[in-house]
Amino acid sequence: MTDEVTFRETIISSFPGLTKKQKGVARFVLDNDHFLAFASAAELAQKVNVSTATVVRFCQALGYEGYPPCKQLYGRHSPTLRPGSSG
Repeated sequence: MTDEVTFRETIISSFPGLTKKQKGVARFVLDNDHFLAFASAAELAQKVNVSTATVVRFCQALGYEGYPPCKQLYGRHSPTLRPGSSG
């Protein structure tokens, strides 16, 4: 076990400070955890019915520079997406 905060924990701890639209993105990501690993910012925005800029601002509110680093770190923190995982 590591001391690293998981991506899911980051969303949950940041949730109170998110805007209404960013909370919609957060809920979708929490409920559809593998979608983020494979979707572009535009695809995520379309699913949640927000702008691409809202998705980018959501990632920034979590402490990432934008969507690509957010997506990349999500993949690193997702145990089912790590190389050699079964699932």
